[in-house]
Amino acid sequence: MGIPYVGSGVLGTALAAHQYSARQLLRHAGVRVPHHVLINASNQPRAEASRIFNQLPLSPVRILPVTPPTQPLPARAEEESEEWRCTGLAHSRDELADLIARHRSRAALLAETEIPGRGLCVGILPERSGRPRALTLPAQAHPLGDEALNHARDMARRAHRTLHLRGPAVHHLTLEGSTRPVWLSVETHPCLSGDGLLAGMAASRWGLSHPEFIGQLLQSATTDATAHTDALPTPAAANIALVSERERR
Repeated sequence: MGIPYVGSGVLGTALAAHQYSARQLLRHAGVRVPHHVLINASNQPRAEASRIFNQLPLSPVRILPVTPPTQPLPARAEEESEEWRCTGLAHSRDELADLIARHRSRAALLAETEIPGRGLCVGILPERSGRPRALTLPAQAHPLGDEALNHARDMARRAHRTLHLRGPAVHHLTLEGSTRPVWLSVETHPCLSGDGLLAGMAASRWGLSHPEFIGQLLQSATTDATAHTDALPTPAAANIALVSERERR
């Protein structure tokens, strides 16, 4: 249609939303992600739980959907959908087997090692030139050293490029041991309100008011025809094919 838009296109959004493919791509690009493995829900739950605990080096293990659930997290347990009922944290094989046993939908699940550490959000915003800049909140919001913050920003930039993202985004990391960043997830279409995280980062870094912040974002708007259209990397294509095959079984 030729209508300019702000943010990531179909390729980047789809890659970022597929937790397994995103982690595989980032791992190949040298970005630290939690140890992870796909869950084969067709296996007997206790046998599958033992397989996962044998493959993952540490516990506890977090279970999450490979793709975002179609329904939001419910406020009450009795309202849980099938997609949410089997997610959570397992500290033992028995707890993991119980979570797997609850899985009745066809949605694929991922198991990954839970990484203890301080959470950190890194925003990606385009400068006036269009170049992406990695930002964090002021130091008083997270008393971390410059080295840790620089590593986190570098990781977010690399993840942004690897996942073919463009425009504003918020990358969620955890700092293992307070210094070693590990990538967890990304919001490809984050909140842009005046009291949101990205607006606060833009105000802190560039002194932008909210209207100026929105205006700078609009300068980065593009159409599908002019958005960056790099070919899908071979490892990504192979991983997506592998996941698709596993999900069909």
